This record gives sequence, C-alpha cells and structure tokens, in this order.
Amino acid sequence: MDQEEQAKKQLESLNQALDNPNIPKIYVNGFFIGTTNADITLITQQNGRPVAALNMSFEIAKTLVKKLGSVVQDLEKSIGTEFLTTDDFDEAVRKAAEKKVK
Repeated sequence: MDQEEQAKKQLESLNQALDNPNIPKIYVNGFFIGTTNADITLITQQNGRPVAALNMSFEIAKTLVKKLGSVVQDLEKSIGTEFLTTDDFDEAVRKAAEKKVK
C-alpha cells in the first residue's frame, strides 16, 4: 500500500470514528503520565479533572510521541510559527508576573 492509499484509509478510519456515537469524544486541556516497568498510563484532564486513562506499551507510547511531534511540526511549518508548550506558557506568565512585582 502506497502513502496516498494509506492516508486515504486513515482519513476514512478517522471519519468513521468521529461519526460513531459509541466512541467517546473527549476534549482534554491537561494531562499527567505514570509509568510502571511494563507500560505507561496517560491520564487526561479537562480543567484539572481527570476524564480518561489511556494505558499503552512503551513501543506505542514512543510511536505516538513521534507521530504527534511530526503532525505538530508540519503544522508549525505550514503556518510559519511555533506553538508554545504549556510549560513554556507557564514560564512566560511567571516571568511577566515577576516583572509586574518589581
């Protein structure tokens, strides 16, 4: 299967998942990660409240990191700007607050 066929198949699967009322759709704006010697657990949060737990093998976690990173890099490249991480944003807010206090 070539890349174009694979992309079409993935888009079809994405649309099927989004259209399926039996698949939960969850918005997250936070997360934390736990690990054991066998796997990784990603706890997703919405406004500080846990909403889902996703357990995965290390291999799947590493693949997910690479794929998500690639998607974000491609988007940043196409729009010509870099997104801040939540850590970057927190640091910028902290620095701005320090300047206000001085």
